[in-house]
Order: sequence, then C-alpha cells, then structure tokens
Amino acid sequence: MPGPLLALLLAAPGPLHESAFHLDRPGEVVATVTAGCDGCDWAVHGHEAAVLSLAVDGRYSQHLVLFRGESAGYPVLLGALGPGEHRLCLTLDARRSPPAVGPVRVAGVAVSAAGAGDPDHEALA
Repeated sequence: MPGPLLALLLAAPGPLHESAFHLDRPGEVVATVTAGCDGCDWAVHGHEAAVLSLAVDGRYSQHLVLFRGESAGYPVLLGALGPGEHRLCLTLDARRSPPAVGPVRVAGVAVSAAGAGDPDHEALA
C-alpha cells in the first residue's frame, strides 16, 4: 500500500491541455482558452464552475474559472514573455472546484503576442 504522499501524487489528475508556442520577439501574450464543463451551473449549489490552474514554463500563472457552460472562449493575459519556446499547461484545480462539477474539456488554446510597436502592446502591458 502506498504512503500518503505517493497516494496523493498518484491521484493527482494530469493536465487537461499542454501546448508549446514560439515567440520570435518579446511581447505581451494572450491565450484564448476554449473550454467548458458539463453540468456547470452558477445557479446550482455544488455545480457553480470548474477552476483551472494555468502554468507557463512550469511556473504558476493564474486560475481560470469556467462558468459559461459546455464550451466558451476565455481570453487570459499571460504577461510579458521573451523570445523562444514556451509551454502552457492547464490542469483542473480540484481543491477549488466544486466536487459535483461534470467533466471538464479544453477544446483548444490560441496564443497571440503583441510586441513593442504593435497597436495592442501598450494596452496589454
């Protein structure tokens, strides 16, 4: 029988989504996460929303609350990133999600960046 720490690690859910993206130059990065959960309903106790944890390059970035039904786009600001390869990882935060939420799906993630001189750069920075 595994010890408590090993049991916790074995029970931890894997990522719902992982993707790599490349930036040619530094910029303010926005990821639009298309995701949803079955049975999420803000009006029903215990089914309010699913909470995802986002990590960029292995470091915690932020939480994203999925509250808009089975599939919706959620733009999130990942902040300023340098040029090169980056990795985005989304996992379900079971401690912050009600236990009765249905399955959570991430249909995709679109990443865009605004570098210095781009029209959106100042607003995003």
